[in-house]
Amino acid sequence: MALDIDGYTVQVYAMDSAFLHARTLFEFFTRKTQDYFYGHDEYGVTTKIKSSLYEKHWSSSLHARLMHTQDRSTSPDVKSFDPAESKKHIKNMPVDFAMELVRMWRKFACALQTLADKDMQRLGHRAVEILDEAVVAAETVRTNKVTQKQVAQLKKAGRLPKDFAIPPLS
Repeated sequence: MALDIDGYTVQVYAMDSAFLHARTLFEFFTRKTQDYFYGHDEYGVTTKIKSSLYEKHWSSSLHARLMHTQDRSTSPDVKSFDPAESKKHIKNMPVDFAMELVRMWRKFACALQTLADKDMQRLGHRAVEILDEAVVAAETVRTNKVTQKQVAQLKKAGRLPKDFAIPPLS
């Protein structure tokens, strides 16, 4: 595709990677270990980490987008993480997936910390540290020079509002 957008190919690869990793983590948190994948119970956490967003709204769309060749431009919109936004196209969902996964990761880490096994407790504390580091790294990606340049180009081309700004992660 010749869309004249700097870094478009990298964005597509990153988006597909984000979707694949999100789906893997959603499956880990919401399902028990089976022959073909690991679940939350592999670490002694017996309570499923629930996600109505994933289980009711995102699962089938993620599966279809990742596993089937199709016209992706006609994908139906899905429920957003943000209650202020009702639905949006799945290609615009990586941050929504990340927000839900951060919530689930924290629940999983807390569950590890409550286990009797001291190694699992330490793993739970380390999981929180790793998550905090990842959130800092995500903020850097959102605000780096490449992202700012692309936002400026899109504003100049009229594809983004002049007052558009990337909000800080909270």
